[in-house]
Amino acid sequence: MPKKEPRKPTVQMRKLNWTKLPDMKVRGTVWEKDAVDERDAGALDTAELEALFGTKAKESATAAADDATETKPAKTKVELVAIVDPKRAQAISTVMGNLKSMKLDVDMCIAALLTADLSQLDNPRMPIEMVLTLIHNAMPTAEEIEQIEAYDGPREMLRDVEKWLLQVREQLPHYAQRAEALVARAAFANAYADEFATVRRVHETASQIYESHTLQRLLARTLALGNYLNGTSRQGGAYGFKLGALAELTSCKSVDGQLTLLHYLAKTTASMGSDGGALVNQLKKELSAFDDPVRFEWQSSAAEVSKLVKSIQSMDALVLKDEVDAFKTNMSEFLADARQKTAALEKLSSDTVQLCVDLGTWFAEQKVDKEPEKFFAMVGAFVKALEGADRSLRDKEEREEKKRQRALHAAKEAEARLEAKAAGKAAGGALDDKTNLKVGGRVAVGGARKNLVDNVVEGMAQGRVRRHG
Repeated sequence: MPKKEPRKPTVQMRKLNWTKLPDMKVRGTVWEKDAVDERDAGALDTAELEALFGTKAKESATAAADDATETKPAKTKVELVAIVDPKRAQAISTVMGNLKSMKLDVDMCIAALLTADLSQLDNPRMPIEMVLTLIHNAMPTAEEIEQIEAYDGPREMLRDVEKWLLQVREQLPHYAQRAEALVARAAFANAYADEFATVRRVHETASQIYESHTLQRLLARTLALGNYLNGTSRQGGAYGFKLGALAELTSCKSVDGQLTLLHYLAKTTASMGSDGGALVNQLKKELSAFDDPVRFEWQSSAAEVSKLVKSIQSMDALVLKDEVDAFKTNMSEFLADARQKTAALEKLSSDTVQLCVDLGTWFAEQKVDKEPEKFFAMVGAFVKALEGADRSLRDKEEREEKKRQRALHAAKEAEARLEAKAAGKAAGGALDDKTNLKVGGRVAVGGARKNLVDNVVEGMAQGRVRRHG
């Protein structure tokens, strides 16, 4: 469309904050023929508009002439051109303010992105990864570039936001891909370490479950118990069972309600370990991965692994077509190491999926390769519950043994008191025969001693007197 002649009010007016449609986008829209403003512009009461929305009242020609020799002309405020959407402009302005607070100006940021020399973005306030994310969020969109390039006025009349977007467009080849690649590069080390640790732990846990002979022995014992309890019912005569049944062992209780089938399983395997100990202790050694379980969601982890691999592939493609030598050199050094790591991670992830498929087939369980975390949780809960049942049985035995020891000790003390009493009576009879004197029909000295001994022994028997030393 041809350049539209702007209308010129006689006073400075308040501005309507809108996003102007570029002239090149007018063709074929409602603005070309239907929503035109030529007729409405002629019907406007411009005097009323200026009175209502003018920033200062219009002076009369006479007053202006009278004051011409006495007053200086007022300085007009320069209005910068706003092209970008207000909300988007505010977001970019906030980014630029944050960068400025870290003493990172526009030229430094563009130079860092151009050469992939991230050391230029070092600062004490924010990690490089976050700085790059801020810059990436302030990269221009195709529509914004189109709007700015449609502007044919002086560049100095643009706001800082528009100047930033225009400078990025002019000085950064492949600016959007470049910023995205550098963000991925800065985040790669932590993302790789997290995902590799998760995938390796999943592989380790799956391997331990698959290779645990003790788990197989416990499942065989559980199958034998279940088949015996179910007898000739429809649930009896089973060749195997879904591992979800392990959670039901605590629901099956003895007639007196004092024992569950899980406790009975722990009791019958309490000395079946290779060292003569409980079988559950041996199971815990074989499934050591459950000592420090990792919380994960396999689908999310697999997606992150795929994202890492694709980001490296995108960087490779970008370096191949980029023409800035410093960028190609700096990125190539990083990519050489990153390719090896992502290849190893991709292989470990693939091996883990296959292992989980085999694990599901081995235990006749579904979706183990899709949701291994659920299968691990089921097995881990069984190990923990069996360990708890074994501990409760041992605590019960220990309490009963202490009770038995206390009863035995009490019996021995009672016997000792009886012996002491008998010995006291014998000693008292001997004194009566040899040394006691009768005075007025009462027993003197010896009789008093005899009564004292009898009283002490009797008091000990009744618990009224305690022995010391």
